[in-house]
Amino acid sequence: MEFSYPETGWHMGVSTTSPPIRTSLSRMGSGRKARARRRAASAGADSNGDVPPARSEERARTRQEIAPHSLEELKRIDPPLLPFHLAAQSKARASLLAASGRVPTAAWRGGFAIAAADLALETLKAPWFREEVPPTTPIERIWLSELREGLDVYGRIVWCLRFGYIYAAAALTRRYIERWTYNLAFSYEIDRPKGLTDVEYFRHVWARQPAHLVEADVGSDWAALSEILHGRSVPLGSRTMAVELDLKDVDRRHVSDFIVRCASAPLNQVRVCVGLAAANQQNEEIDRMLVAPLSAFDFDVVEPSFLSVFLEPPDYDFVTSERSSTLRQWGQAYRRIVRRSLGAPLELRSFHAWMPLEERWVRAGDEARRAFVLERHTMGDAFDPDVLRGRLIRLRAITEMTGLVATSTEARARKQALRAAAAAMESAWVLWLQDVDDSMTCVRGAIESVARARTHRLKPTKAARMEAQATPPSPSRWVEAAGWRRMSVFVRALSELAHIQERSRHRSSRALLTALQGDVVPASAASTARGHALEKVQMLLAHETAAGLAETHTKLAASFREHTIFETEAESEASLSDWLERAFALSNHDFGPSELARSQRKGSAE
Repeated sequence: MEFSYPETGWHMGVSTTSPPIRTSLSRMGSGRKARARRRAASAGADSNGDVPPARSEERARTRQEIAPHSLEELKRIDPPLLPFHLAAQSKARASLLAASGRVPTAAWRGGFAIAAADLALETLKAPWFREEVPPTTPIERIWLSELREGLDVYGRIVWCLRFGYIYAAAALTRRYIERWTYNLAFSYEIDRPKGLTDVEYFRHVWARQPAHLVEADVGSDWAALSEILHGRSVPLGSRTMAVELDLKDVDRRHVSDFIVRCASAPLNQVRVCVGLAAANQQNEEIDRMLVAPLSAFDFDVVEPSFLSVFLEPPDYDFVTSERSSTLRQWGQAYRRIVRRSLGAPLELRSFHAWMPLEERWVRAGDEARRAFVLERHTMGDAFDPDVLRGRLIRLRAITEMTGLVATSTEARARKQALRAAAAAMESAWVLWLQDVDDSMTCVRGAIESVARARTHRLKPTKAARMEAQATPPSPSRWVEAAGWRRMSVFVRALSELAHIQERSRHRSSRALLTALQGDVVPASAASTARGHALEKVQMLLAHETAAGLAETHTKLAASFREHTIFETEAESEASLSDWLERAFALSNHDFGPSELARSQRKGSAE
């Protein structure tokens, strides 16, 4: 294959790394900080990734100790403490998953493969951090940053799987497949034949790759990931499962193994591109490793128990803590190892399975810390971490309450919708803290599931007809059925950002999310757009959860509204109506042509 650098700045494809768009702390709601004690137990896995019987019993006891409270038990909580109690429950669940989680064995093979790719990128002096790639960066260096990001996404996926954010892992993996499918099609100049479905197109493109680099049917895998993100059930192995906050261990293992397999094809494509970029470095050993199948890295690996310390999302408290400073040294240690390995034969050791992934987890915290430092400098005295703490408490509380309401809901489809909405919202705010557009994939999944649950509550007959259709309804269909047609343009923007395909329109979708904020200071509007979208869908979920709760627990629903939502039902409806009118006023927003279409890149890319 021969490749050339397009003048647009992206080699063989498109840059998907947008500038940091962290929601300004000045835009977050007020609140207080709640902390739950963290559990430091390790998984104790053997060389096969299995948990010894004694450890399994301890896990079972721990799970029973912090099992989600029932709605009846929540009635005994002092109402003002309700959101803090729910947030603590969320943290306890995360701690349990950190103590008992499991990285699929196949993921370690990816770690070994990334170690070889990191060494190749180091020979090219590829950047590690975003701040090393300003807008004036030469095209070739931007491409090296894109390759690093391609490796980083795999590490992000494994982190989500390790700590229980299955929905986020699925969202990351689907976009990962799409981004590097685009890359592969661009490289081979593969046009999309008319009449091909998405699944058929993915198969068509990946057929150009050597069989040993594509472990499965990429088209079918992409379709299954889409089903997960739409909150529907998918068959995995001998089981059928749908995503929720607290998956059974067996379902978590099945879906984690599946997602790692799905991520292998795009990871392999990134490795091939790294090899091409480093082709002139004359290191035959690394060259062979970059095109070897992941199965070639089949070494026995025992997950270090200390990896459980990475359970915390990169919020302000974590990234500015002494713990984070210690972990930062671990990331620096790996980068020193890579630098010192230049010119020497690459000898893979057991730490190469997990240390390249660990470095990416550390670096995510480093990037978040730098963003907070910049924000403090920009905002001055207006910078207040307490408002972020309050917002995260609220997000955790809403998510946990939605999960509990789902458990008590009898109608199967409505229960499934609420469970999916809770999982999607939790993953949305976790990825939002990491400043990635994948958070909007989760926001779109959340609004689809909220609309589906609302339709089942208000229009059960219509909802049943929609569920029975041969072709499942789209997110926009559920939103319209729920009575929210005026926000169609908002859903369109989220849908555009949820994909990386030749027809995607990311720039104009970000512009729409920016314009929707209304009263935001223009200078900061682009930096708060994703956070605003998250907040609006968070409130829709909270209102639907409160409505479902009121069906059986009127007083508890009132407490939830007063102390978590901070609005009465009438105030919520009025606020929603105002926002819907704002969205409707933008219904003629011009999304324009796709900036990713090859026809838009003629002359610069071909």
